[in-house]
Amino acid sequence: MRKIPTSFMDLKFLREKFSKARYFEIERFFIFHGGHFLRTFLFAAATSSFAIGAQAAPSDMIREQGLANAIATLEGQTEMSPSDQLALSGMTFLRAIETAYQTRWQVGYVSDDLPLPLFSNALSPNPSPNAIKADTLSLLFENVLNDMGEMDAILAAIPVGSDPVFELSLADVWFDINMNGTREKTEDFGKIALQTTMNPWEIQKLETTLANNPAAPNPMQATIRFDEADLHWLRAYGHVISGVSELILAFDPQPEIQKALDLREALNDQRTHMIVAAVEKLDGHPKLQALAQQAAEFDSLSPDEVQALEASFAALSSQESDLYHTTIYGEPSSRNFLNDEEHFVDMAAVFVETLRHQPDQTRVEKARNHLLAMLGHNRNFWQLIDAETDNKNEWIANDFQQSALGVELPEGTGDAWLAVLGDMEKVLQGELLVPFWRYAFGHGIDLNSWVENPSPLNVVEWFQGTSTLPYARQGEVITTKNWDEFQSLVQQQSGFLVFMLN
Repeated sequence: MRKIPTSFMDLKFLREKFSKARYFEIERFFIFHGGHFLRTFLFAAATSSFAIGAQAAPSDMIREQGLANAIATLEGQTEMSPSDQLALSGMTFLRAIETAYQTRWQVGYVSDDLPLPLFSNALSPNPSPNAIKADTLSLLFENVLNDMGEMDAILAAIPVGSDPVFELSLADVWFDINMNGTREKTEDFGKIALQTTMNPWEIQKLETTLANNPAAPNPMQATIRFDEADLHWLRAYGHVISGVSELILAFDPQPEIQKALDLREALNDQRTHMIVAAVEKLDGHPKLQALAQQAAEFDSLSPDEVQALEASFAALSSQESDLYHTTIYGEPSSRNFLNDEEHFVDMAAVFVETLRHQPDQTRVEKARNHLLAMLGHNRNFWQLIDAETDNKNEWIANDFQQSALGVELPEGTGDAWLAVLGDMEKVLQGELLVPFWRYAFGHGIDLNSWVENPSPLNVVEWFQGTSTLPYARQGEVITTKNWDEFQSLVQQQSGFLVFMLN
């Protein structure tokens, strides 16, 4: 049956269906150690590509050839030095981000309102997207896991002490999101990264400041020199993203997404019947009938024709609009106000019902292990950073260096951050308990116990406390002491530095 819009509002609905594919939105699958850590996950998705270093040649290849071709060129070398391996691993990481963005663009999911890694940036619209499927999200994160694993294997093969180095100009980095092989402004790394770390007003303010002060350092144009310490930084971020991906897949959102798709299809069929009836009832009103008949061919309209049809609906007089809507709905108002928020209703339903699934224990344990590996690489990173005596285009600087991005870290930042991560490690291993609002002093939730025997996360029962009891025990409960000291040290920079330091 043809899917026919009944009005401009329904036309907008169907345009979302075929151009944005916003049939589902999923809220947070797992919040660990407070909201700041989830924010780290989200930030990591689009901005972790800072971690890439490249020699001049690899950086030039990214700029001129794009990531896919640059990787092929580098892999085609007869021999690969440790520096080449570091460049290849960085390109592989970037290519994983690019591939995820391309998947989103192909199905028209270009909005930035899904709080998951790789979904925190708005992308340019796709005028002719493919239909989204129930397994689109799962396949995206399966591919991310594979790509992160490949990147980590390359980094692990770099000999210890081989002193790999390569430089990357951030201005060279771009993502071929629409897969046309041509670099466009919306595909610049800087444009995408700024969306993650700033709101639109802050971005505009920064761009204005840079435009008015051309001699001032521009962090998005900086050249970074990455070395063996940064190797561990990149491995740490790969494990963060892999850990979140495993958690998402552990709960398997596919069945709930399919339910949302089926619901939308049924609702669209109802609207189809309404428009068919409206075409007949509008006999005698040739202008309105012509619009309805054109709307009946919505599926086959080009983007320009859709835009022209929208303009025609918008140009209707109030009397014509009232007649059109009364014919379809029985009243002059177009639709119930709740319809404009229906994707958020779907999002909540998918989120709540997905958490009711029995999680895959193997994937949950893998997620925990990825986070533990992240902590280990962080320690290696800071140990190597503290031992550095050079001061050459540093990504993250020690107390005696300067960052190429112009980010000044207060003295002692590394120690303060490692203390925060130490608390996190103890929680993951069950040495510290997670506090619960109804528990007595000295009691908490043993997260490691849940990892070893995970149960569904019924939102109501976990908030109320019933479902927490199997994992409750007496012991030392984590406090905010180390986190508070870190925040006090870095002042207003804590949100950004959580992303930057991982």
